[in-house]
Amino acid sequence: LANLECKTSAYQYYQLLRRKTEPLAPQVVVERYAELRCLSRCWRWLKKLKWGGRNKTRESDGNIIGKVRTAELALFCPCCPQPGVNLPDNWKEDENKWVYRRTLMADGNFKADHICQSTGDKDVWLSPGSSMLPHREEYTEFLQAAENIKTKVPCENSFRAIENTLLYAKTCDINGIVAIACPRHGCFAPGSVANLYRGEQQKNVDWVLLQSLKYSNMDPEQGLLFFYDIACQYSVHFQRRIGHRLPVGLDTDFAIGQFHVHGHKENCLFCFSSMFIPQYGVVIGEILESLWANLNAVTPVMRTATLAHQAEMLDDHICDSNHKKALNIGVIHFLCPMNKRIDSRFSQNAL
Repeated sequence: LANLECKTSAYQYYQLLRRKTEPLAPQVVVERYAELRCLSRCWRWLKKLKWGGRNKTRESDGNIIGKVRTAELALFCPCCPQPGVNLPDNWKEDENKWVYRRTLMADGNFKADHICQSTGDKDVWLSPGSSMLPHREEYTEFLQAAENIKTKVPCENSFRAIENTLLYAKTCDINGIVAIACPRHGCFAPGSVANLYRGEQQKNVDWVLLQSLKYSNMDPEQGLLFFYDIACQYSVHFQRRIGHRLPVGLDTDFAIGQFHVHGHKENCLFCFSSMFIPQYGVVIGEILESLWANLNAVTPVMRTATLAHQAEMLDDHICDSNHKKALNIGVIHFLCPMNKRIDSRFSQNAL
């Protein structure tokens, strides 16, 4: 909690323990900083396994720790319409089926960079691809096979997202991250947070979008409204790039967030503003900006960590963000039987 809420680093927490142990002479406390770092990683991993229901270790049960499926330990939005989760079985027969349409948005964060470390192959990965970040091998293969298609911006304006496509620093092996979230409730989509190696390119956004469609309980018949700051450019060759990878029958509309759309030309306002797209309601499409503001408070601590440790910390903070969103929405309060018993007890006492 000290790291999640106060953004405390392991070193700061270690110094706190030393002063608590020996207030007048903390320097005489036995050095255990390296052990604390290893212990914190193991504890974080075991906690995620426990939350994911991984309490068995025998291979005969098919539930061993080493076989965690992709994005299995991630938390997602409890309010977005998801077949088999919070929709009726006959939702496809509803005359107003458009109310079940899904909305997603993408955005990059260049504050979450990472400085090159000398650990190399010695780095130990405890949870690759099990939560918010993808498997490194699968992501790398996709980027290498992706087709780079240069597109002229229809609105003929220059934006930071376009300028950052070639952003590169010799001291950093990761320039930032790109993520997918639901723009209505502000929850990150499972498996859809990826590293940026040479700026924010279309193939990076393609990957996280495909991952979010795969692991966020979405039916192609729902339809999708996808928000992106430069959707006017991104949508031009969308089908050519990843059309063969999309779910069959998925109808995709594109939009630009209400803050960014006014920086485009007037044509983009009427074509990509959610205010003019029917059957999706009013969606601002800028929720990731506020989520980045909270995450950026801890990114300086991650810059010098190992790649594996940085991925685990990102997973932890992003899942915690989704967890707090669910608590604030109030869904857990109404669905939890214990809370219902507590409410009934209070109501009886009031009577």
